[in-house]
Amino acid sequence: MLAWAIERDVEYRFWGRGSAVVVRDKGVRGVVVKLGEGFAAATIERAGDEVAIVAGAAMPARELALLALSENLAGLDRLASEGGTVGGFICAGVAADKGNRPAHGYAVQ
Repeated sequence: MLAWAIERDVEYRFWGRGSAVVVRDKGVRGVVVKLGEGFAAATIERAGDEVAIVAGAAMPARELALLALSENLAGLDRLASEGGTVGGFICAGVAADKGNRPAHGYAVQ
């Protein structure tokens, strides 16, 4: 689908769960790609004292916060009371208070 849209110069956008999306009556121009369950999972990677959580963009932010809490990792507790997804928070620039990068850092690939 994405290749089709690119070949035809059709607008496209990605949605996680769509929990923070409002669509006008006329609909959405272009193609909407809803991220599936494969994008809603997370893994924990450890290397010595370093710990990283690798989370898909469609993972609910609350679930990410609870996973971090279960591993005694600090810094994501703010997301425990939020709706939306990991990707939504990154795209909206609200991964940290007042738009600042969090002290623990994050990477987007």
